[in-house]
Amino acid sequence: MPFSSRISRIGILSALLWSISCVNETTDGNPPPETEYKGSGAFRILLTEKTAFSQGQPTVQGKVYDGDLPSSVLWQEAATSGACTLLIPQVPFCDPGCGSNAACVSDNVCKAFPKSVGVGKVTVTGMKTTAGATTFDMNPVLNGYQPPAGTSLEYIPFAEGDPVSISAAGDTAFGAFSVNVKAIARLDLQNDSIVLEDGKPIHILWAPAGKDVGSRVEVYVDISHHGGSKGKIECETADNGSLDIDASLVDALKALGMSGWPTIEVTRRTTGTNAQAHVDLEIESTIGRSLVIPGLISCTEDNDCPDGKTCQVDLQCK
Repeated sequence: MPFSSRISRIGILSALLWSISCVNETTDGNPPPETEYKGSGAFRILLTEKTAFSQGQPTVQGKVYDGDLPSSVLWQEAATSGACTLLIPQVPFCDPGCGSNAACVSDNVCKAFPKSVGVGKVTVTGMKTTAGATTFDMNPVLNGYQPPAGTSLEYIPFAEGDPVSISAAGDTAFGAFSVNVKAIARLDLQNDSIVLEDGKPIHILWAPAGKDVGSRVEVYVDISHHGGSKGKIECETADNGSLDIDASLVDALKALGMSGWPTIEVTRRTTGTNAQAHVDLEIESTIGRSLVIPGLISCTEDNDCPDGKTCQVDLQCK
């Protein structure tokens, strides 16, 4: 199944709002079976890439809602090859509109946005801080969770396979719960550059997982983000070190339209789920790269373009 329901994109990963797809992968520490919390949410540990602009310090964020987050964009499967799927956006139309408190999820159907809820104090266990601790508490701020001020995490906060958990004390509207997961190693993408050429597949290489921690690798290709997405390729595969995106999908994506600054993101992810609380604990390591498309020149202003060409609204020189 494509992971289009799990929105994790460079530039918005720091946001506290995301759509959650609940998968019953682990139930250790669940509340009694008769307890069912009608929630949806996630706590995400993000291992960011160290670059010239970022120190790559891990982040921890969490948010829980009293229902599922609706999406106003429907992604239709146009073609599938192997572990990858070409998706085309479809935006439903609602008349009258849905206002600011709901999303148009299909033609003339509005769905209200859920409300965020507090789940009490949340204790994170299994991540090393620069002060030497392996446990810290997070208290809700506007029902959002992140480490308290002054908490600095090690660049490598755990070893691959180490147990990591969160434990929520619960609140008036939400009972206590915990979620466990095994830590992943940081993703090591081994492509120097990735070129999209007509009639050729994309070959992606990374250092495979060293331990069986249940990790998967997800790939997201977006070549028309600026000016409105025309489509995307999403893949989910075993963490075995390589993936080929078939040339037929690449050519079909290019035929839908391109804009400046095309990108590819590769994510290693492992997920634990509390089935009764409908809350995930995810650890992910994402690396984003610019794609090279012969003939496409990206720009932010006219000076970026060769003589005779100007920077268009979709940030490519024409």
